[in-house]
Amino acid sequence: KKFPFEASGDGSLLIPPRFDLMSQYSEEKNHKRAWYRTLKGMQGDDDSGKSTAIKALLDNPEDLHLIDLENRLRELSRHDSFLWLLKQQRPHLSNLLVAHPIDEDWGDAGEKGLIEAMGPDLRSLGQILSKDRQAELGTALMSENLGALREARFLTGAGQIHGGTFRSPKKDPYGREIASVNRLSLSYLSFQLKKRLNQTGSMLMEVFRDYQSATGQLKFEEGSLSFADLIKGGFHLFTHDEAVGARYLLNRSIRHLLLDEFQDTSVLQWTVFQSMAEEMLAGEGFRTPDELDPTLFIVGDAKQSIYGFREADAEILDTAADFMLERSALNIELSASYRTHPLLLSFVNQSMNGLMDNFPVHEAAKDKDGAAIIRGRASVLISPLFKGEDPARTAIEEEAEFIADTIHQRLSEGELVFDKAAGGYRGMQAKDCAVLYRASTHARTYAAALRARGISVRIEEGQSFFTRPEISDLMALVRLMAYPNDIQAAFQVLKSPLIAVDDSILLDALRRHKIIVDADASLKFSDPVAPLLADLGDRAELLPSFFSARHLTRPYSCLQEFSEAGRWIEKYRNAFDEDEGILAAANIQKFMELVLQSDNSSQLSWMQVLRMIRDKEKEEAISLASVSEDSVQLMTIHKSKGLEWPLVVVSGTGEEWEKADLYWAKLKDSLVGTGLSYIGRRSDLPDEDPHFRYLAKTVGEEALRENYRLLYVALTRAQFEVVVSGYQRKAKEESSYFHGILREAALELNFAPYTLNPGALYTSARDELPMARLKVETNAGEPAPALSEISLWQSTREANAEGVRILAPARLLNDKESISSGSLSLPYAAEAGSYIHRALECSVKGEIFEGEKFWQRLRRHHPQKAFGNAWDQVHAEAEKILASKPWLDLRASARHVEAEMPIAYLKDAMLVRGIIDLLLQLDDKRWLIVDYKTSWEALGNEDLLELARKKRYDQQLALYREGVARLYPDCEISCAIFFTAQQELVQLP
Repeated sequence: KKFPFEASGDGSLLIPPRFDLMSQYSEEKNHKRAWYRTLKGMQGDDDSGKSTAIKALLDNPEDLHLIDLENRLRELSRHDSFLWLLKQQRPHLSNLLVAHPIDEDWGDAGEKGLIEAMGPDLRSLGQILSKDRQAELGTALMSENLGALREARFLTGAGQIHGGTFRSPKKDPYGREIASVNRLSLSYLSFQLKKRLNQTGSMLMEVFRDYQSATGQLKFEEGSLSFADLIKGGFHLFTHDEAVGARYLLNRSIRHLLLDEFQDTSVLQWTVFQSMAEEMLAGEGFRTPDELDPTLFIVGDAKQSIYGFREADAEILDTAADFMLERSALNIELSASYRTHPLLLSFVNQSMNGLMDNFPVHEAAKDKDGAAIIRGRASVLISPLFKGEDPARTAIEEEAEFIADTIHQRLSEGELVFDKAAGGYRGMQAKDCAVLYRASTHARTYAAALRARGISVRIEEGQSFFTRPEISDLMALVRLMAYPNDIQAAFQVLKSPLIAVDDSILLDALRRHKIIVDADASLKFSDPVAPLLADLGDRAELLPSFFSARHLTRPYSCLQEFSEAGRWIEKYRNAFDEDEGILAAANIQKFMELVLQSDNSSQLSWMQVLRMIRDKEKEEAISLASVSEDSVQLMTIHKSKGLEWPLVVVSGTGEEWEKADLYWAKLKDSLVGTGLSYIGRRSDLPDEDPHFRYLAKTVGEEALRENYRLLYVALTRAQFEVVVSGYQRKAKEESSYFHGILREAALELNFAPYTLNPGALYTSARDELPMARLKVETNAGEPAPALSEISLWQSTREANAEGVRILAPARLLNDKESISSGSLSLPYAAEAGSYIHRALECSVKGEIFEGEKFWQRLRRHHPQKAFGNAWDQVHAEAEKILASKPWLDLRASARHVEAEMPIAYLKDAMLVRGIIDLLLQLDDKRWLIVDYKTSWEALGNEDLLELARKKRYDQQLALYREGVARLYPDCEISCAIFFTAQQELVQLP
């Protein structure tokens, strides 16, 4: 921004005078607009010659439609900085497309010339065939068409002699003829393929130049730059003749340069850093005597260079090392691990030594006594290669079951792991485990298997906030409010748990609705939803009243009232299983915050609110709500970099990790030139052709090297335990891909069959732990450590200086209530808690409580008979609580009661909102707030007041107390917790 002219490279890079850095969404939007502008520019007028360009684009040699062409341009744009730098450094290169060399030019001869050339050899070879087949061969040759020879099975699809027709030993004497036919066919087909690829590549390069021009112009018009533009501007600043003044000022202010994670650097980025470093290190004569010598410090690990799709170059680290060593730099090798147990390092050494060049032997870091710093129980487990041999399950499901069983067993064993935060050992928890994969395709399958065993799961990617079913339903509701004629949105809302209209009732209403609309055609365009809601009546619950009054209040207020009156949270908690229900509730809360944010920004109409939320959806700026920290994390290996867990599962190792077509081969000073070569689909490249074999090898080996680095990163995320799993959807060799490599390493290290699964390989080690840090616990006789400070006014979204933030007091709780698995707890504890809560509410309100019906509504995926049989026990417990002395005394002491009372008030810039279970007026000047806690965890605690503090129930109620105090400023407000399991009322100080 300080030197826009100098950074522009004399105008070659368009830099707006005042620019903003583009977001990912803005870049995607820019791409779409630039692509549209490029196509529109190619269309032009007939006399401009542009119309012929768009015709040529559509009539391309590979018969690619526009989406295919756009995908190839996207892949081409991944090499943008490589092409740009090549153009800067080698301006003499007239074409950055490396054309495929044509060895034999078949010119205009075509298939006719090919068949004429191979005809004599084919006829000679045909002597071994029957008379009828010889006649067919003659007919096919006379057609002068390769397709006829293929169809008659004289040639294969690749143009080679068909082994099923010409069989040994009869064909053995005709080796020369066979070789001649195969060579001619390969030469012709390679010529056709090279010609086609060259034409398509040249066309795409030309379109790409127009596309880049349109992209730059659009960014200039909008006053924005991408991150890639900043690097290009930096190149101009440190290399262009016009920027010498700016360069002097910059170098005077830069004395020390630290580059971390250097293995993720691109060639263009290093070119900029190198120029900066050269100037800095050469400036000794410009320093004052009291200035420190300039320093260059680079930290990187080439083994962890896994961002090739961002143009990261693993070889750059060696290039930078050579640059520094020429200047007498100190080279420090860091191969001691402070993360991973020695047993795992031994497995990593054995596995990776043959896969990576110059792989350094990894050792565990040691303390001053020479003992490994990382100590504890460690293990490596290699699963069988699952192939879907069980007809009831797919290979992927078999792998998922193995992963879930293994993690479940480890959690059940309660093995100790080192807690860095607490400085001691504790039992393993779900949050200590991670499942890593190359791509998130099967993440939900893994998650389902873990959840089936009662293990909480958090998928770190691939789950958009807006693709969640509860958010999709709420988006449909907002669409309906904004566009009252959106019948599809109405249909989704009515079928959702918000209203839950039965399918048969809804279909009958739709039939009647169609008759009404057909009778009055104007309704189809004006208000088709109102007649449908009127027909449904009470079966549409509160939707008709809120729909008709949607413009009377602000959007947020309307939704807030609807959510409380319609019991959204309760409905979605009942619609999903426990973990999903909690997540759904948290996501609904987050959605309401999002609506409030838009409403608070003066976007008062439903359409404006909808537009703002859609912008957030396009930007992918909203993540899922977090409801449990104690969850197994599922994520890609790319996302796991820099993280660590006591137990890591490396999944999906039995299938190839790089299957996508890359379309382009990057060549640097290769045998055929420097630049990009268009190769199309990998499957189309004939392996018999030396040129294509070289290209396929070049591209394939680089992809494989990066996948080796991905494997290394995955294995070294673990501290104590590694589990390797894999599946194959198609039968292959046992040693295929990484799974076979890792099993071979395990056998070399004498792994034994796993007792719980003989097809798996297993090894383990156990160290003696230092007694001083054996467990994380409070010593007897010493006061319990104080809970860490938390901010009562922390919002779930980033602070907005101009907006109001929201706090739901229930979010202050230390964790979700744990449900005891002991004999004292009720069956289906979560549902039992909801049942008791509802029974208490009906008792206070004087409503009839149809307990058995409500119990059946709580059933989700539980067995119907067993769940129904549990009602007697749960109902008896509720009756016992309602008849308990503390509850009866509580009711008797109240002059007036309010149940399920919503409360909301502003605290500075925070909106505190929640629902009070019970508010009792004791006399004219005293009010009591009561919160129900239906967790059976209380049965294991003698000091319920201390439990309340530990769980932060006191902080939750403190917020409710302040809200009630604002309603009754001259009254005394007290708080209590009713622990239903112990039937005890605990007063809070």
